[in-house]
Amino acid sequence: MKNILQIVLILILTGLGTAAFSQNVGINEDGSDPDDSAILDVKSTTKGFLVPRMTTAERTAISTPATGLIVYDTEYASHWYYNGTQWQIMEFISTGADAGDVPTNPSEGQLYYDTIGDKLFVYVTTGWAEVTIGTPASSPY
Repeated sequence: MKNILQIVLILILTGLGTAAFSQNVGINEDGSDPDDSAILDVKSTTKGFLVPRMTTAERTAISTPATGLIVYDTEYASHWYYNGTQWQIMEFISTGADAGDVPTNPSEGQLYYDTIGDKLFVYVTTGWAEVTIGTPASSPY
């Protein structure tokens, strides 16, 4: 019995030592090593990466979210990230042919392009505002 416990202890310590020196992790279908610049390297040509899915209430209830945290909000049907201060939607532009296509529950800064009217709108605190661009006298570039 004593020998079995010693063997188990050696195996556990060996496993912990290996894990402590691991630099990065690769998840792939071809057995390739992870890229040295990535802590996690996910590679596939047939599957995607699925982030956590939750409601708006669940997303906003995350206590002290990390800057850069990404989740999929099932109520907005879009990805959100935490910028260190607040949650931001990652859906930057939507298109549509009529008023029924305008995004519901937009966040400030979200863009919408009206394909019929050929106009661009941005969502501000007071609602959707048309974006107008003038012609510069000379290019700054």
